[in-house]
Amino acid sequence: GLYVWVGYSDGLVRIYDPDSLHLLKEVKEHSGAIHQLMLSYNGLSVYSASADFTIVQWDANSVERVAVLSGHKGGVRCLTTAVGLRLFSGGDDGLIIEWDVVRAKPRHIISGHHRGSVRAVAATAGHLWSGGEDGSVRIWNLTTGGLDANDTQKQTSG
Repeated sequence: GLYVWVGYSDGLVRIYDPDSLHLLKEVKEHSGAIHQLMLSYNGLSVYSASADFTIVQWDANSVERVAVLSGHKGGVRCLTTAVGLRLFSGGDDGLIIEWDVVRAKPRHIISGHHRGSVRAVAATAGHLWSGGEDGSVRIWNLTTGGLDANDTQKQTSG
C-alpha cells in the first residue's frame, strides 16, 4: 500500500494511511533526528536518513526494517534514488555515498569535493547533482563517476 511516512527530531517515524488519516505504525530505529525520507525508484523500499550517521532501509509495504546502512562519519542530510536500485546520500561529513542496497554497504564514496555538509543530492538522466553548505553545486557523471561541471557561484540577495 501507499502510506505517508513522517520523520521526527527524536528519531521516531510514524506511518499514516492517507485515506483514513489514521496512524498505522510508529517505529524508532534511529537515535538522532530524521533529516529525510525517500521512496525508492521502484517503490518497494523507503529510506530514512538521520543525524545518527545511518540510513535505515524499510520495506514500503510491511513497514519493517530491512537493513541499516552505515558509512557516513556525520549526520546523513539528504538522499536520492535512481534507476537500477541506486541510492545516493550526502552528509555532514562532506561525503556522497552510492550504496549497494542489496548488500547494505557503500559501493562508491565521493569525498573532498564539498567543504562542509552536503545538503542536497538529485539524480537525473546520467548525472548526480550535489549542493553543499559551501554554496557550490557539482554535477557528477553517473557512468564515469567523474565531475562534469562545477558551479561555485554563491547566491546573493540585492
